[in-house]
Amino acid sequence: MNGALYFCTPHNIIQSLEPESGKVLWSFDPMMKRDPFYQHQTCRGVSWNDSSAYAAPADSTPEQQAATTSAVAECPRRILASTVDARLFALNADTGELCKTFGTDGYVDLMEGMIDTNRATYQQTSAPLVTKDLIILGSAIADNYYENNPSGVIRAFDVRTGKVVWKFDASKPNDTAPLAPGEHYEPNSVVAWTQFAADENLGLAYIPFGNASPDQVGISRTPEQEAFVDALAALDLKTGQLKWKFQTSHHDLWDRDNPSQPVLLNLPKDGVDTPAIIIPTKIGNLWVLDRTNGKPILPISDVPVSTNTDIAGEKLSPTQPMSSLNFTPAPLREADMWGATPFDQMACRTTYNQYRYDGNPWTPPTTTGSLVWPGNIGVFNWGSVAIDPVNKWLIGTPQYLAYLYKLYPRQAGDLNKRVFGGDNSGGESKPGNENLGGPYAVSIQHFRSALNAPCNAPAWGVRVGVDLKTGKTAWKYRNGTVAGQQFAGIKFPIPFEMGMLAHGGTLTTAGGVAFTAAALDDSIRGYDMQTGEVLWKMALPAGGQATPMTYRGKDGKQYIVVAAGGHGSLGTTPGDSVIAYTLD
Repeated sequence: MNGALYFCTPHNIIQSLEPESGKVLWSFDPMMKRDPFYQHQTCRGVSWNDSSAYAAPADSTPEQQAATTSAVAECPRRILASTVDARLFALNADTGELCKTFGTDGYVDLMEGMIDTNRATYQQTSAPLVTKDLIILGSAIADNYYENNPSGVIRAFDVRTGKVVWKFDASKPNDTAPLAPGEHYEPNSVVAWTQFAADENLGLAYIPFGNASPDQVGISRTPEQEAFVDALAALDLKTGQLKWKFQTSHHDLWDRDNPSQPVLLNLPKDGVDTPAIIIPTKIGNLWVLDRTNGKPILPISDVPVSTNTDIAGEKLSPTQPMSSLNFTPAPLREADMWGATPFDQMACRTTYNQYRYDGNPWTPPTTTGSLVWPGNIGVFNWGSVAIDPVNKWLIGTPQYLAYLYKLYPRQAGDLNKRVFGGDNSGGESKPGNENLGGPYAVSIQHFRSALNAPCNAPAWGVRVGVDLKTGKTAWKYRNGTVAGQQFAGIKFPIPFEMGMLAHGGTLTTAGGVAFTAAALDDSIRGYDMQTGEVLWKMALPAGGQATPMTYRGKDGKQYIVVAAGGHGSLGTTPGDSVIAYTLD
């Protein structure tokens, strides 16, 4: 964009680099408020808008035309970004200076209109969705800190002035007008925290909603909340009105947010070239829908599940939906328990038999303890999937870890008493999910042995190729080695190809090579998209839990670039590198 490469750091510092050399052209620090209570201290990207040829519509008021003219003159090309401490801001893409005509001196306060704003509960971690005229932004609410939380409202802002154009609040879905003075957004409404997508030709924005906190207890949810939990919603770009929605799970009690950016492409359906959308999920479903109306392109079935629970007032759904295209793992058996030694394998078998497990992904959380497989890190998560839109090919990196959930009841008159002690700093399960103000706290732990190895047998992560014309998996391989992993505090030196988590995205290219750096062994790989064969591998100085990108430099060379910063929760090597490679 604009002859420059733009990226952000975990503290929302934006930098512009010369794409061929990495030379810093400018740097901007929004001075975000740093707080160890933030559940995720990260920045997943920045967004771009070119308004250099834009003129205000003829029916605009003189004041609107003057404001637009001033905004375009100040920042004809702009970088749009948000901060973890809940601000939206605009920068001149050429100079890195704040666009003072945007919001108030370059910033929009995203806390305006919010209530129930406890410390560090409202954050921004994903890049804004930017169209020709709008910035569309969701909300990231800390999982399970409190029973009552700020709103999950979706807001559309004018890309040049920062004024709110419309809102979509899942607890009040028919009122999309901006707030009037003195009004507030609906507290605790369902949240959409990940990357969004849009089809400007159809005039639709696609919003992947997640769960309503607390994630593992649904007894206090309203019908309005239930209607949008884990829904993919298509909103009118001009008005924010709901056009259609599709729910990927029912009465979510497992933190099965839709975590991935939707992917748009065209696919054949009944012999007709059809606008499609693919939404990956934590349970492993890949929902392939007609993006004009939300109807399925690949078949869907309903699976009956148990409704037995020890939580008073909890009403489990008797069925859950499944896509014909899925990477949901087979049921976990005692025979699947794995260990580096016979002793930790025996310990894993003992734990397996102590926890409730219904043999499917929908074992409800209980006060006695439940085994959840796959766990809340998902089969798919932040990295989404990558598409070859010409050959109708999909590349993904499913991952497989089991988790242990346990609910801890509070006395009715003491709902703010901490169960785990300590505070919320460090995010979920450190030391626990308190859900203060609610009747249950919850413990969420990886199902691991005393040596810190997963109890479920490898592979823990794979890479797959799917022919979307047929919906069939063409190849599947273990992805990543255990090199650098620590078991019982000892770093493992031998690069066995066990198949590791890949918490980051994949890049596809027109040359038929895919690139990913997300596995936990601090390496970037290039592989043949048609066969899955690794063609190239290079060690990184830190974890590559990011999505690579590609561009052609002024020198005519094609570059692959990746941010290698590591991942605190996954324990990969921390760093601060942006690394570019050239392709022959």
